[in-house]
Amino acid sequence: MKSLRSKDIKIREAFLKTERRRLALKFVCNNMLISSNYRVFARKKLEGLAKGSSYAKARNRCVSSNRPKGVLRRFKLSRIKLREIFSFGLVPGVKKAVW
Repeated sequence: MKSLRSKDIKIREAFLKTERRRLALKFVCNNMLISSNYRVFARKKLEGLAKGSSYAKARNRCVSSNRPKGVLRRFKLSRIKLREIFSFGLVPGVKKAVW
């Protein structure tokens, strides 16, 4: 479990490191006003960036249980942990709905 969290953190750090460079190179590659020599050079540089730095590979994980599925982004908690917190009455104003 701990290794998955550390792997996720490494992916996020690699993404933040290369994000600006990747956006600038994509802009140069797609801009038709720039000469083709610069665009080819930018395409080669873009291909040379780290492959594992894609943000799509980073998973949202629960802060307390490290669960990868069912995580609510707003709270950064899994639905199970959030339900436990609500049921213990730690969050004011939240009541259990009874039908």
